[in-house]
Amino acid sequence: MSFTTRLLYTIQEAAHMLSLSRASLDLLIERGEFHVKRKGNRVMLHIDEIQAFAKRDTPTIWPPKVNGKTTRHAERP
Repeated sequence: MSFTTRLLYTIQEAAHMLSLSRASLDLLIERGEFHVKRKGNRVMLHIDEIQAFAKRDTPTIWPPKVNGKTTRHAERP
């Protein structure tokens, strides 16, 4: 068996692969869109999770602005 393809990626690597910010990916993980693997103190995403997310439609990640102001740091769902 050849292990030329990695199976686990860090949050930063996965965010880069999905063209998302780290904060957006963190929010998606918090919402349960991804199942993470913990290896020691590292949080990793399996390649299957990354590919499945890339294939499906994604709802809006961040809530809309209210009166021109961001609500990102307000209450998270």
